[in-house]
Amino acid sequence: MNKISSSTRAGSLFRRRWLDYIRHQTGVLRIAFDRVVLLYIGIPGLLLLGRVYYGLWQDVLPNWLTGLPFQAVPVVLILLTLLLSGLVLYIEAADVLFLKQHPKWVRGIMLRAISLALAQRLVVILLEAVLLLPLLWRIYGMGSREIFILFALTYAMNAVYLLLSNLIAVVFTGLRRTLLVFFGTGSLLASYIVGVLCIELRPEISIIILLCYCLVSIWLIGRRVSLQGRFEAGIREEERQRTKLTGMILQPSVERPTKTRPRPWLFRRSGHLIRQRQVHDRVTEAAVKSFFRGREVLLYVQFAIYGFMAVFLPPYPVNLLVYVGLILLLFQWMNSQRRAFYQAKLLAILPKDENLEFICAPKTMRLLLFPAILVITAGLCMNLFTPGWGLLAAIPLGPAVSLLVVPVLWRFFSMSSRHRKV
Repeated sequence: MNKISSSTRAGSLFRRRWLDYIRHQTGVLRIAFDRVVLLYIGIPGLLLLGRVYYGLWQDVLPNWLTGLPFQAVPVVLILLTLLLSGLVLYIEAADVLFLKQHPKWVRGIMLRAISLALAQRLVVILLEAVLLLPLLWRIYGMGSREIFILFALTYAMNAVYLLLSNLIAVVFTGLRRTLLVFFGTGSLLASYIVGVLCIELRPEISIIILLCYCLVSIWLIGRRVSLQGRFEAGIREEERQRTKLTGMILQPSVERPTKTRPRPWLFRRSGHLIRQRQVHDRVTEAAVKSFFRGREVLLYVQFAIYGFMAVFLPPYPVNLLVYVGLILLLFQWMNSQRRAFYQAKLLAILPKDENLEFICAPKTMRLLLFPAILVITAGLCMNLFTPGWGLLAAIPLGPAVSLLVVPVLWRFFSMSSRHRKV
């Protein structure tokens, strides 16, 4: 923290810390995004947004938009509330040194930070009101009074949510914190939905809920400013909110540490998948278990589900072409996973035959492909026949496809790989 003289007041200290926070956030964005790229993307995006907004006022609205129920409006506003950042109070760890000497400074900084956060939320709510105004006016026929009550209620709900989430995060920990966040946020959002749905028929109920939000917000501000004995918890919450943007930007580029489990989810008892116990059978079994115990199994399940939908929804013969493409893509993916297993460091130090990988490949590919091919084949058969007969037809057809396709594709991929090596 910068050196603070006795003549420094809470206002100037708050402005200094707010400017430092703005510089930090803009620095993070500047590292992650190029300004020239943003300029080329932002200008066409604003023009497109302006044309869409003009169309909402003047053009004929599509049927899917006019058919949306009014209950979708509070749901969208709630999602936007949950996506916004939390409360930043601009309190630093070194403030504990002069808390006893200048308690009014810290309270002044917190009150200014809360006022700034509420003003920022007000700007966001006004922007939401401008964007949703043509829909509320043209589709639901709301007047100016109903629209004002809607966004006043939304702003008051945002204020309560902002203060309540920060207070719970500072005061409580562990299971109590999780339960209070769940029940507190759930009660707040439920009351908000009730207030929004009562705007047209019973506006007095909405106004009562709005006044309750205002009283709760005032109480939460006083409770948070006068809170004592939770300074370290407040600092932790402050750092979490300040680094949220940095975490969102760095999350795609930083891998999470893998959790070591004493027992895997699949094949816990290490049962035999293959009856023969030759060397190549055991290596094949180890390769299959290694894949289904790893993190890639989640992508495998998603591929099977999306593949089922991709062949079940389109008409024939489009789904048949999609089916062939999915089989080829799945085979190439499983072949790369199989080769990655043999390139592992542990397997490299074991004594093995040079042709072991080539001998184990067909059986390994059949076992890796069989579950996904069975699911995708079921989707294709359910499209071609009735759902019941399609499932019955997929039971023998799925294994048959995995048994017949693997030798053909394996010859093609093995020959191409040999040509590349040569």
